[in-house]
This record gives sequence, C-alpha cells and structure tokens, in this order.
Amino acid sequence: TNCMAGSMEVGETTVPYLEMNDGFESEAPSECPGVYLGEVTFGCEEAVVTPLNVTLIYPAVPGLEAINFSVANATAEFLMEHDAEYFHICGCCIPADAPLDDNPIPGVDLRKVVIWGVGVASSGLAIALASGAWYMRPQRCRKKISRIAPNPDEGKADPKVTEHAVVEYKPKPKPMIRDAFEG
Repeated sequence: TNCMAGSMEVGETTVPYLEMNDGFESEAPSECPGVYLGEVTFGCEEAVVTPLNVTLIYPAVPGLEAINFSVANATAEFLMEHDAEYFHICGCCIPADAPLDDNPIPGVDLRKVVIWGVGVASSGLAIALASGAWYMRPQRCRKKISRIAPNPDEGKADPKVTEHAVVEYKPKPKPMIRDAFEG
C-alpha cells in the first residue's frame, strides 16, 4: 500500500510530504518551514512514513547566510561546485545567532611547550655528543694501559726475568680407557 500525502513532526517543527509509493523515497526533499533550516527526505514502507534524513544544503561562501539560501534559487553548477559542503543534521533546526563581538577568541599559548621541547632535545643532543666524544677520544688522551713490567725495556736486560716470564705449556696426560670387566 502507498503512503498518502500528509505532514510529520521532524525535530521541533511539522514538515509536509507528498504522496509516495510503497518502498520508495520522496521524489524531492521537503523544506523545513519558517525559520527552520534543512530539507527532509521521507521514505514509505508498508504505509508508514519515516524521515530518512534531514540535509542542510549550505555552501561555505563568505557573506552567505544560511537562512537566506535556498536550493530553488541556486544553479546546478553552483550546487555541484559546493557538493562536498553539504551535511546531514538530526532534525530541522534554527540557525545560531551571529556572534556579538568580532574580536578574536584567545587561544592556547603553546610557546612554552615548544621552548621546553627544544630545550630537552638540545640537552639530549649535547649529552649524546659529549658521550660520543668521550668514547671516541684518541689513545693519547686515555689512561695508560697496564703492563706486566713497568718499563718495557726492563725485561730485555736480564735474561732470567724473560726466562721466568714465559711459561711453557704442558699438556695434561690423557686418561687411559680400560676395557669393560667381564667376569
């Protein structure tokens, strides 16, 4: 069964709709009446009408107010240019009042965070450079490597010292493997 023409409450206002076939949407969206903004698309399912969505067609053009804009007065080319600027709303709505003051709104000052970030990054870089310079310092700047003899020429003068300094390698005797006892 089809849905007869009538009206339905959408948001805070009553919006009229035309006759629709069962299982179809309205041929054209119905505009919200009076000071309300938006266009309602209705659907018909088993003789029950439901609002499918409310769309506000309002291109973001400087100086154009939402209450003064009508799709009927706009050209198809103008609507296609601003095709990505339409959005869905939950019901017919009244536009917000214009702001009273044109002064800029004070924002959050992020300079302190940026200064701290640069300071921490600079400190980390300085510590990394100092660590790298310490690790890669030349041999002449390092502590002397310990030796067996305090003076490398000491051991060459006395042959007994060099004789005792070298220890001969004596391999350990290998254990003998015995045959298993048979008794």
